[in-house]
Amino acid sequence: AARVAALAIPAVDIVILAPCNGMMAPFALSAFAAAFTRPEVLAVYGDEDALDPADLREAVDRRHINPVFRPGPDRDLLFQIAYVGDVLAFRRGVIGSAELARGSEGLHGCDRLLSLSAEPAAIAHLPMVLFSRFDSTAGGETAEAWAGCVGRELKRIGETAEVVPHVDILGARVAGAVRVKAPLASVRTSVIVPTRDALSLLQPCLDSLLARRVDNRTEMELIVIDHQSQEPETLAYLDELVRQGSIRVMTYEGAFNWALMNNLAAAEADGEALVFLNNDTIALTPDWLDELTSQALRPEVGVVGCRLIYADASLQHAGFLSRGHAPDFLIHDGVGVPGSDGGYLGRHALLHASPVVTGACMAIRASLFASLGGFDAANFPLEGNDADLCYRARAEGLSVIYDPYATLYHLESKTRGFSVSGEDRAASVTAQALLRQRWGERFGEDPGFNPHFDRTGRPFDRLRPPSFQRLTGDR
Repeated sequence: AARVAALAIPAVDIVILAPCNGMMAPFALSAFAAAFTRPEVLAVYGDEDALDPADLREAVDRRHINPVFRPGPDRDLLFQIAYVGDVLAFRRGVIGSAELARGSEGLHGCDRLLSLSAEPAAIAHLPMVLFSRFDSTAGGETAEAWAGCVGRELKRIGETAEVVPHVDILGARVAGAVRVKAPLASVRTSVIVPTRDALSLLQPCLDSLLARRVDNRTEMELIVIDHQSQEPETLAYLDELVRQGSIRVMTYEGAFNWALMNNLAAAEADGEALVFLNNDTIALTPDWLDELTSQALRPEVGVVGCRLIYADASLQHAGFLSRGHAPDFLIHDGVGVPGSDGGYLGRHALLHASPVVTGACMAIRASLFASLGGFDAANFPLEGNDADLCYRARAEGLSVIYDPYATLYHLESKTRGFSVSGEDRAASVTAQALLRQRWGERFGEDPGFNPHFDRTGRPFDRLRPPSFQRLTGDR
């Protein structure tokens, strides 16, 4: 019916699909029209909220509650959940040129967006409330319906990936979400772990990796960089693993330089993919290596990071957010919340684009790492080397993604300690300043971090003070 209607009125340039259980904002049509002044834009979505059902005044005067402030266009995220909502604007030709799929249960517009998402510039997000629902809750779409939409699109583009139910190892629940498992051929991945003694950390780490070998199709080459270990117990443990053929040990002499150590090991690695891993991590997800490898080998992907949790299962890393201001413009998402907390709109439990990811566990194609020149060991020997590599990959048009389907424990910085004072803190501040100088203006704020949210506190915890300026210029 929508397609027929779009074709029936020749003068129409823009078609808006919207449900009947709400009303448009007064400026919504102008906002949508303005977005389409860019010729590359084919579809537009915005934010929404609800009208308080307890407020008995006329709809235009009711209180607004339960806002949904969406992230920017993200193809990986869209293939898991129809996060763009059901108020969508399209160029008339986009609707008229293709049949809308039957059986989508109200997800017809989102389904059409899937076919447009391969070209990032084709979809635009307007971070403003353009629609208000009469009921107080959003959504209602089923994961089964979205699985059908995603499966059809994968088949259309010739992908053999599998659509499976979304199940989170930490118990986070995300309504309406599915998971897309990328296919993986027989490959070899090199996992690189620097260490200096600290057997109480190193042994649980390596033991967990070796124990998970049977759960992964990926052949793992495990390389330990020994930075002048002295303790007999550590040396004996490493010697035994070498004797068993379980690991390779590379020795490194001199001042600690995390970036240089990993560069040297990567040059000697045999894997098609590389995973840089701290010695204070423990693999929790059984197929963690298959997951990271399959994502890293996608040609459009640059760097892949995982979800990291503390020993008490609270989050330590669920990707980074860029706040767009100095000095600490990069901040971890989700720090300290329970691992079972899916985060705002389920982002902690869903694979999505991230400005950068942490080098505590980071995967990348070996050929790409070499072509990028590895980590910048001269300017970022300790801090910032992971972020700089991510930005260089993004500068090549490649994506950086956070992947919660690979989850590890991380006893953060137990080996070196936190950078809170002295030389370490100075190095951290210097690295942040250099990162911002190199990349801050080019990449700016994170499009996944809706501008309705305050940038100074915990992410997604507090709204910015409202602006009363409207498209008309009134205040």
